[in-house]
Amino acid sequence: MKIFMKLNYIIILFLLLAFTACKVQTDNQNGLELPDVNVQTDSFKDYWYSGKAELAHYDLQQIRYGEIRDGDATLIFVTEDFLLDKQVKLESPADGRDAPTVLKLNFMKEFVTGIYKYNVMTSTFTPIDLYNHPNTLKVASSSQEWCGTTYSQLNFRDGQYEVTGHSYFEKEADYSATLENTWLEDELWTKLRLSPELLPEGEIDIIPGSFEVRTSHDGWSVRQATATKSKWNGEGDFPGENLMAYKLDYQEADRTLTIIYEPISPYRIAGWIETQQARNGETLTARSVRTDVIQEPYWQQNANADEDLRKKLGLEN
Repeated sequence: MKIFMKLNYIIILFLLLAFTACKVQTDNQNGLELPDVNVQTDSFKDYWYSGKAELAHYDLQQIRYGEIRDGDATLIFVTEDFLLDKQVKLESPADGRDAPTVLKLNFMKEFVTGIYKYNVMTSTFTPIDLYNHPNTLKVASSSQEWCGTTYSQLNFRDGQYEVTGHSYFEKEADYSATLENTWLEDELWTKLRLSPELLPEGEIDIIPGSFEVRTSHDGWSVRQATATKSKWNGEGDFPGENLMAYKLDYQEADRTLTIIYEPISPYRIAGWIETQQARNGETLTARSVRTDVIQEPYWQQNANADEDLRKKLGLEN
């Protein structure tokens, strides 16, 4: 009997060790070490599976050409099913195809530089089932201004990010690249909304945001940054109580990004602050502050009569 019990103990211990080894191997393969966080709480499901999107408007400040520009930013968060192979929204019967639910962010900026205007949009697709899909699957970004149009896309395939892009700049033109599996600046916004506990801290490898790559002309690469999470010091007119701040410091690039957010689910973003060193050595600080937030099924609200909702969101035109 004792021998039998001892054998059972050895078998159980072996299985536990094997399971742990498999989990570590999976984490190493995916490149991201995420904490064991229960994202899909009851409050999460009530908010994100309600059949509505969250629409938030911000008074934007954007650093461009060594000056701070005023404008508008709109962040649209919504859940949808996402085809893993084609990496597009599922719009037909799944028929057994792998289509994990993602939290999608459409991040839009509009601002003026002198006589001409910028229109920027970045779409980020982050799976909610992080155990099976810990990586953001896709980031697509475009920028339109009077000089021309640029477009870039990152797709997570075979354990790495494939980058493709098109630009009117001669040195960029049509390009492709492959980047190692690591953090994306663009995904910090979606993973924060899933749970701030998912955000990395300390010295990290990270791929800068799509629009930052576009405007710096430094090309796609993995950079080093210091990430910290702390209570917000209360400065500024950011809405909400007991706010938290997540700061990303690119020391080599003399640039920081601080996202200020509410500490309770659904972790709404109150605003963000960017600092950047201009060519004359001056440090510029741009603050973007949330003015309005609503939940609406906006894809159904496309009649002339629905234009009043833009005023509800704080948009003037």
